[in-house]
Amino acid sequence: MDFSSKIEKLRNRRIPYDHIYESFFFDSASSRDSEAYSHLNESQAIKYAIGSMQPIDLEYTENTFKEGERVKNQLSDKLPNKGITPEFRYQGSVTSDTHIKSHSDIDLLVLHTGFYTLEPPLKPEYPYSGNPVEDLIELRNQCTSILKVNFPAVTIDESGSKSIALSGGSLKRKIDVVPSNWYETESYSRTGLEHHRGVMILDVKTKTRPKNFPFLHNKKIDDRDTLVNKNLRKCIRLMKSVKYDSDKEIGVSSYDITALAYCMPDYQLDTPSWYELKLVDSCVSHLAKIIVDEIYRESLLVPDESRKIFGSPGASIENVSVLYLELNELKKQIENDLGVTTRSINKAEIYY
Repeated sequence: MDFSSKIEKLRNRRIPYDHIYESFFFDSASSRDSEAYSHLNESQAIKYAIGSMQPIDLEYTENTFKEGERVKNQLSDKLPNKGITPEFRYQGSVTSDTHIKSHSDIDLLVLHTGFYTLEPPLKPEYPYSGNPVEDLIELRNQCTSILKVNFPAVTIDESGSKSIALSGGSLKRKIDVVPSNWYETESYSRTGLEHHRGVMILDVKTKTRPKNFPFLHNKKIDDRDTLVNKNLRKCIRLMKSVKYDSDKEIGVSSYDITALAYCMPDYQLDTPSWYELKLVDSCVSHLAKIIVDEIYRESLLVPDESRKIFGSPGASIENVSVLYLELNELKKQIENDLGVTTRSINKAEIYY
């Protein structure tokens, strides 16, 4: 396995060379070597593992939100003229700081405030007499019309069942506009905390509104990451990077990779920052257990507990096995490299 090429892929997605594309890009190629792994006196495999775990530079992430705000501002200004007063939220890996690309996509939830859905047995004080699917289709149509007028150079793809995809032109990020409405849970009615609040997203092809809990998902990730010495997000980024940089097709979604890492036991995640290489071994061990232990595998839930990780529409054992093999190759190469210095993967101290 060629880790020199993998490091180049890592570097190019974290800090692209294109200095024209954005004004906030680094001004020289030498700046690309300012990341944590660049000056490590270690092997390529170790550099790749350490680099894969690190967050994307905050400046890139802030600019992703700025591009989302450009789209949001147009919709916020124009939708009321169409009789719709919207609210907006963001969802996706950028919002949970588990993204692995400087130019990550971001989802902009456009929430219809003319109605909301209550979790049973909650009862509405003022019952809604409209058709929520039809109202969300109208919201989607109005969003599309507004965006075409106000972003004439942007490619607007309406083919997605749950989102309107904007890319290119004046936009420096891909923005997915997601028509939706609030789903008020019993927990939210008691606490008023937004992470207990769900959303229902329009699927325009099936004329349905599947529930989603993006804020609870992020809260669970944040709480668990804090509990385990900030190592959960590192494992998520590591496994997502291994998938992204593989020459093989690994059909495990970013959402399910996040869930796989979230289910790792505390003892595998809670390690000092200078023992980051141990997290590679922890990820490999965890996936190995999942593969061989069917009872354990079937018990695993995504962070918001809305479904199991495995089974439709989740992950498959076949694809997780491919991810395991890729991670195990990384682990074996690191162990071989450390063997020269008589260090072990669980006790090798890495400082940067």
